[in-house]
Amino acid sequence: MKFQKINREHIVIIILIILYSVGLFGILSPTWKSIILPLSSINLTISFLAILFTIEPPRGRVIKFLFIAFLMGWLSEWVGVNTGYLFGVYHYDLNLGTKIMGVPLVIGLNWATLAVGASYWASRFSKQRFLRILLATLIMVFFDILMEPVAIENGYWSWANNQIPFFNYVSWFFVSLLLQVLYFYWIKEPMNKVVGILFILMSLFFIILNLF
Repeated sequence: MKFQKINREHIVIIILIILYSVGLFGILSPTWKSIILPLSSINLTISFLAILFTIEPPRGRVIKFLFIAFLMGWLSEWVGVNTGYLFGVYHYDLNLGTKIMGVPLVIGLNWATLAVGASYWASRFSKQRFLRILLATLIMVFFDILMEPVAIENGYWSWANNQIPFFNYVSWFFVSLLLQVLYFYWIKEPMNKVVGILFILMSLFFIILNLF
């Protein structure tokens, strides 16, 4: 049983490495960029499915958390896009797939994926719940700082006057904080290494694109 679990995790990790490598080099390539970018929603969906596929039992509570994180993330973005009260004045462009009321469905998946990824690494640096919550929240905000320039450049979303407001990061902090409080009081312990490696792959993806 353990052998099967390790094999399953390793296979998923290899698939994710290939997926993000193809996506990275595709976006960096002038020839392939216009083909790869519209597939970004598929990439995010597969990433989320990789988490679901490798959840260790008991699964029920983790699945419920992921669903709640999806709803919280998507709804916060809906408020942001449609009112400007959260994050600032912005709108989503075409490269993140199907939108409902102006917000791509995969944005909710992205929030859920980032929430468990940040909690995984925060748990590796501290055993105290308060510090885990704070560190995981800051990790999510730092990820958004990495993500913003790349997202704007590649047609994921656009800001009014091409300015990223500081209020965006404040809102990210508080939405992330709510998710991490829920995670560490309800789930408590980190998930498997697939979640951690996926978060590293996503971070490297944006770091490299920022550099080039």
